[in-house]
Amino acid sequence: MRSLRDKIEERKWKKEEARRRKREAARKRKMASLGILSGTCVVLILFCFVMGYFYDDETETVTDNSSEITTEVVSETETEQDDTKEVSEEVCEILSDAAGLKDVSLEVTGDTGLIMGARKLLYEIVYNLCDSAIKYNVHGGKVKISVSEEPGKVCLAVQDTGIGIAPEEHSKIFERFYRVDKSHSKQSGGTGLGLSIVKHAAQYHQADISVESEIDKGTTVLVVFKRL
Repeated sequence: MRSLRDKIEERKWKKEEARRRKREAARKRKMASLGILSGTCVVLILFCFVMGYFYDDETETVTDNSSEITTEVVSETETEQDDTKEVSEEVCEILSDAAGLKDVSLEVTGDTGLIMGARKLLYEIVYNLCDSAIKYNVHGGKVKISVSEEPGKVCLAVQDTGIGIAPEEHSKIFERFYRVDKSHSKQSGGTGLGLSIVKHAAQYHQADISVESEIDKGTTVLVVFKRL
């Protein structure tokens, strides 16, 4: 039987979570107004990749091979020079409230990390990796985002001190709707699409992803881009 203190703590947590979700909704509205999450083509590309469609950027069409459905794309993805560290710092600022609820520290270190790509998709990669690192972290944990420039490549590493991922799960975490800890995911919310979006946004940039993790010790996800 739970104590009165436990009940009070649970009510407090629920109120804080409701406030967090309200701030998150406001953040998405703000980002959309700034153009970070807007852009018909970018949203369409992410949706198509995650749901199993094929996007042809030359003909600007989306095709479902099973039903041969084709939809016209009304705008193009902007390809530009992007600063990976700058995007990482923007993400940390946006997620600071969510991290604060769990007393998780956020840190960005390293080089500028210039790449050529779609900034909106790069933002989604960093945001979803960091969001996951916070959700599956321990109270008082850490999330460190490191950007390093090496010959011919830029490496983005997101390291956390969270619950970790079992070896047999490593190849599954980027599947759409897959969740490592379903009970934890139910409490923290989310759709189960975040890491799938990361995978396909990385593919758009022709970037490679690898995972290192140990149960109860934490996880590091490494994304390697082509360097300018």
